[in-house]
Amino acid sequence: TRNQMTDVASAVLNDAQRDSATTDVQAVLRSLATQQLREEKGLDFSFRGLGVDELSRLGRSVGLQVSSTELFEGAEHNADAVDAFRRGARGALGRTIVNFSRLQLDQQKGGHHAVVVAYHPKEDLFLIDDPAGFKMPPYWVETRKLFAAMATFDDVPGVQRYRGYLIVDSPHAVSEEPELSMSVVLQKKPKSQ
Repeated sequence: TRNQMTDVASAVLNDAQRDSATTDVQAVLRSLATQQLREEKGLDFSFRGLGVDELSRLGRSVGLQVSSTELFEGAEHNADAVDAFRRGARGALGRTIVNFSRLQLDQQKGGHHAVVVAYHPKEDLFLIDDPAGFKMPPYWVETRKLFAAMATFDDVPGVQRYRGYLIVDSPHAVSEEPELSMSVVLQKKPKSQ
């Protein structure tokens, strides 16, 4: 039932907050989406991913505060849109889920969702914590390149929309202006002699 799904989501989110396990948010939403679609519509969506709007609606249906932004053709050339994403994601590290074309990031396969967990202001890079960590460890992506990968059309049957990003706030958010959720130290590799 919806109440049970809400209780499970809240419990997992509380555990995730305590453990700083940011990818649990995405895993819970995906699991709840699959369960809800099977129970309410008799559909099995394991053969395709979810669009930003579907993931956003699902989060709201279990009591989360979710704001989503669907991008548009040419959005990567709109400096205001890129800046809005940068500001929003920086203020919601660990709670920003990006939906992007892997091909645009020189990766294999099609669309994908992942969590933004850190930002490097000097280099203008976001650290992506990929839920498929067994295939892809966390990696840094330049903001404009990530944004361009999000500003692509998802032509999967049943989605047929532009990709984008969403920001998830649990009902028990710690503060309106979260502190940096992860400290990152970049070091240059010593040159081999």
